[in-house]
Amino acid sequence: LILVILLLFLICLGGGLLYYYFRPSIQPPVSTPTPLVSSPPSASPAPVAPDDAEAHELEAGFHRRLAEHHARHGGEVEPLLDKALKSSQRAVELAPERPRGWHELALGHWQRARFRQEKGLDPRESLREAAAAFERIAPESRDYDFHADLWQVFRVWADHEEGAGGES
Repeated sequence: LILVILLLFLICLGGGLLYYYFRPSIQPPVSTPTPLVSSPPSASPAPVAPDDAEAHELEAGFHRRLAEHHARHGGEVEPLLDKALKSSQRAVELAPERPRGWHELALGHWQRARFRQEKGLDPRESLREAAAAFERIAPESRDYDFHADLWQVFRVWADHEEGAGGES
């Protein structure tokens, strides 16, 4: 019996020593986070090249995503959506053959429609503009994102119609 207890003690001690010397390198928790950037992103990034469609597409996406963030946290959404729509409209003026500009324009209108619906306002005009922008994308450029986002437009439209007593 003593040999069994001694053997178990040595196994436990050996396991503990093995863990001590070969444990994974886990860092202690950090009490204060290290900033990754010098300042937080703002609603006014650096000016965009006036004749660069891709830059306007990226700016539209930035403002649209920032508006989405503000909507989740109770912030002001309309000015950001205005900036997103203005940037995406400029992108499609510069390069109407680029599907990303039309997609950003449609997403901006769709997001405005969702915002209006949440406020109890009629979203149909924004939904029509979103659907029209999606239709401007060439058939060969219609990928998964196109179909998924277009479906969201019609889902919001159907929800509105159903809530208003119309046919969805």
